[in-house]
Amino acid sequence: MHTKTDTNFGTGKKLLRINTVWAIICAMLAAALIEAVVLLIRGVGAAQNLVVLLLFTIVCSLLVTAYAAISGRGGTYGEEQYPEILERHSIDRLAARYEEPEHLTHLGCFLIKIGNLARINAEKGHEAGDRAIDIFCGILESVAAGYGQLGRNGGNEYLTIIENCDHTVSDLFLMDIEHKVREHNDREPELPIEVTYTYVLNDEAGTTRFFGLIARTYQKYEGSAQQLI
Repeated sequence: MHTKTDTNFGTGKKLLRINTVWAIICAMLAAALIEAVVLLIRGVGAAQNLVVLLLFTIVCSLLVTAYAAISGRGGTYGEEQYPEILERHSIDRLAARYEEPEHLTHLGCFLIKIGNLARINAEKGHEAGDRAIDIFCGILESVAAGYGQLGRNGGNEYLTIIENCDHTVSDLFLMDIEHKVREHNDREPELPIEVTYTYVLNDEAGTTRFFGLIARTYQKYEGSAQQLI
């Protein structure tokens, strides 16, 4: 039986704290907005009216900004939009787990990409490309949670580190991804996702450094990336 490993590293709790703070800020801004409207309705003097109107405008602007920050509409789908996926600095921290050569025993490293992302961007626009990334990240998160550690090492480069990994575990992991992607493609044929990948088992590569294993995986991808779907 393959052992499930943690994939969160506290990011979910961090996101919860951030959203709680934003909720408090929004509540305070809403209270200020109500107070501004009340003062305006009461018909204070012209000078005060100007101040109240200015306050009203500022509060509205802040509310829009706060809403955009919470909903993720303030920018494109970037790395910070996917809190469950480890970024480069988190992958660096993950490497500390495998500082000693013996910790690399039975370790598998997978490099996975959206194979047709450039074509989606060119033919359907970057908004469609962003949506494909969003969907694919969700698929990888759901699948990798049962296998190992998932990291995003760039805009379209996803690394998964699996302990106690052999070819059987690798095949099961890739089959689960394929199944989820095919489900999406059947559901949204107008935005099909293709997947390319490679993986290296350190039992076969024999590297003595964690980043050496990652480097070998990138080298293998450049030389012989495979099409999953």
